[in-house]
Amino acid sequence: MNRIALRFTVGVLLAFTAASMTWTGFIYWRANISMVEPWQPPSEELLFKLLEQALSHPKAHHLSAEELAQRIEQSFGQPTRLISLDDPSLFEAHRHLLHEGKSAFRLDQGFIRTYYFPIEGETRVLAIGPTKSKKPLTPIQFTAFLIILLLVVGGTGLFISLPVMRLMNSMEKAAIKIMNGDLSARIDSHWCINKDIAPLVDCFNRMAEHNQELFQKHQYLLQMIAHELRTPASRMRFGLEMLAMATSDEQKEDRLQALDADLDELDAFVEELVAFNRIEYGVSEVRRSAVPLAALFETERSALVHLVGGCAVELTGMGDLSVQAEPRLLARVIRNLLANALRHAKAHVKVSCEATEAHVRIHVDDDGPGIPREARAHIFEPFTRMEASRSKSSGGLGLGLAIVQRIVRLHGATIEIADAPLGGARFTLDWPRAANAAPKATRDEADDPESDLEAIEEAG
Repeated sequence: MNRIALRFTVGVLLAFTAASMTWTGFIYWRANISMVEPWQPPSEELLFKLLEQALSHPKAHHLSAEELAQRIEQSFGQPTRLISLDDPSLFEAHRHLLHEGKSAFRLDQGFIRTYYFPIEGETRVLAIGPTKSKKPLTPIQFTAFLIILLLVVGGTGLFISLPVMRLMNSMEKAAIKIMNGDLSARIDSHWCINKDIAPLVDCFNRMAEHNQELFQKHQYLLQMIAHELRTPASRMRFGLEMLAMATSDEQKEDRLQALDADLDELDAFVEELVAFNRIEYGVSEVRRSAVPLAALFETERSALVHLVGGCAVELTGMGDLSVQAEPRLLARVIRNLLANALRHAKAHVKVSCEATEAHVRIHVDDDGPGIPREARAHIFEPFTRMEASRSKSSGGLGLGLAIVQRIVRLHGATIEIADAPLGGARFTLDWPRAANAAPKATRDEADDPESDLEAIEEAG
């Protein structure tokens, strides 16, 4: 990182040198090549006017041009001579000014000047100079000047580059720590007072925090997946042992059916896991259309007939309401919420709707045991179950509500948990409302789990 600061300082020095050379060249070009009007410093302007007036009428002083040149050289102590307009020391710009009766000057290396004045009645011009320059700098003075220049320019470069250098060093250290497994490494931003650099520091820290969260989620998911697979695997191993001990065809059939049910559970678990992973990490936006709620809820209620049993499922207040959503993903949300309510309800599940101009509030209530307030903050986390039992019939797979929350979030909607008027839990969806112009969802689309995965893939 120190190389960056060194290169920056050298770059500043080179830029300063190039600018100085360009400015010197510009002064030379302006004075000798493109000069349109004569120019002198204010201290010389009055003297030049007096000389121009004297040279405009030289005969009034009863002096020849040669005598006048000699007199001026004695007075000013500068070389003075008469030259013709064709003299090679004159540039075209000088000749143009002298033809007009105006004075001119030439600037040479080391800012040595030669002044030219026209003489009335003469084809020659008066040249004063080259002027005697001041004594050049000694090697020691020149070296001291270069050292001071280097210190000033280098100090300026370091002052400008110091915040960037600190930031780059901190980023390098944090990146190395993260690479070595310390995901908690961050850039210390207390010294970052430069407002232009602060957003970069904040962006790096937020990126590191996001990566740490993703890694922790992956670790948690791997642990939970291993835990979830252990239960059906143990049952299947026990079932194989029981199958080997079976003495009749009826016993073998029972054992085979139990193994088949365990395989079905594994298939459902894999399907839920794939759906959760695609929604969590693979979808950034969804294609929305108007979805009629009454038809969708009726379809999903029919699809969950195996869970209904003796429960009454009441649908009220939907009318012709529609919401903006991806149809198959919304069907997944409704199916999971209804299945969750039916698993915990004693005898009654109620779905009701309230509409405003922009949103539709959908309530899914049950008369089950409800959800304690302290558990509501974690209910949408993967593999979270409220039951101590891990049986298939009561607890589900633990991914349904997690999938619901992520689909809801993808649509810009919200979901809340409260106490239901029936005595159990109430899940409330607040979904963007749509015009009632969407086609009716088909039963096949709603029931097919592959269509859910296709919808997630299309959304991503």
